[in-house]
Amino acid sequence: MKYRHLFFDLDHTLWDFETNAKQAMEEIYQTLSLSDKGIP
Repeated sequence: MKYRHLFFDLDHTLWDFETNAKQAMEEIYQTLSLSDKGIP
């Protein structure tokens, strides 16, 4: 597969990985109702 463009986000201006990961974990936690299953 050839890539026409390759971007490096060294200063997190295009994608904030830490915030995205936190939001994904919170969504999974709520969707699976993990607090109801005793998972803090």
